[in-house]
Amino acid sequence: MKSKREKLGFTLVELLVVIAVIALLLAILIPAMQKAKETARRVVCGNQVRQLGAGIAVYAENNNGLLPWYGGEDPLYKGEFQCKFTPPYDPVNSDCPRDRDIHPWLAYRDTAPGVNPDGSLRPFRLACLYGAGIINEPKLFYCPSETHPQYLYKSYVDPGEGNPSKEWGTLPQKINESGSYYGNQYVRLGYSYYPTNPKTPRNLIWQAPAYTARKFENVDDLIPYLSDRLWKRDEPAGAPIEELRQYPKPFAHRMGGIYSANCLWKDGHTVFCRDQDAFSHDKWEAFEIGQVEYPTFYYTTYRIIGGMSK
Repeated sequence: MKSKREKLGFTLVELLVVIAVIALLLAILIPAMQKAKETARRVVCGNQVRQLGAGIAVYAENNNGLLPWYGGEDPLYKGEFQCKFTPPYDPVNSDCPRDRDIHPWLAYRDTAPGVNPDGSLRPFRLACLYGAGIINEPKLFYCPSETHPQYLYKSYVDPGEGNPSKEWGTLPQKINESGSYYGNQYVRLGYSYYPTNPKTPRNLIWQAPAYTARKFENVDDLIPYLSDRLWKRDEPAGAPIEELRQYPKPFAHRMGGIYSANCLWKDGHTVFCRDQDAFSHDKWEAFEIGQVEYPTFYYTTYRIIGGMSK
């Protein structure tokens, strides 16, 4: 004969205890699983950084030691994708993009000058590896931990609702149609590429080299020249730095409020930098409110990371 307790099954208290135990286990396991997933994505991202470095070395070997063209006018630089330059520099008739040594995450742009006569876009920076057939999978240009829509691979193979996807490296794209993205037509990458030559004269205004390294052999040995995307906070635009500090930076790698980035050196080794001083220095904050330009920001940040990695 079954007892009264057996007929009734679990009591309410017992059910609540079971639910509480399950909730506790989930609270413990979910963050651990998220951390494990991010660790895996970070490793993949670091491997991609190394692959890009190997691709840059191959590109240089195939082009008399020249690095992928960084953009801008330079009559001495004759790489595979170099623009046409006839002194004096004429930004209207030249096909050289005007933002020389700026925007280290750009791959293609449609704003003239900078377009080939046949209408195709001219690759520069890391996109030269794709144009030269060294990197055939454009997804390698995007860190799998990235979440910002401007720096995702899928954002640049979608020309708009109801239209078929386009090949990567073509424009226009849906991501650029929104006013929040300045209405420009750029193909952006998920990594920052800024090679510097320690012997290049300093620009007194930038407080950084006047132009990037043009040959692989001249890249600074002591600091990284490629990293995960390093960028400023996005919102709210024009806010004072005291208010901006309340917003997280849009890093690909951020766990528990700790920022980190994969960084690549000339000799091919990478470092996963977690030192917060590299991501909170005075030039960084000045960059966030528009007081310094990209060269100052990247040169300073890479020098700090280089000093920390010794």
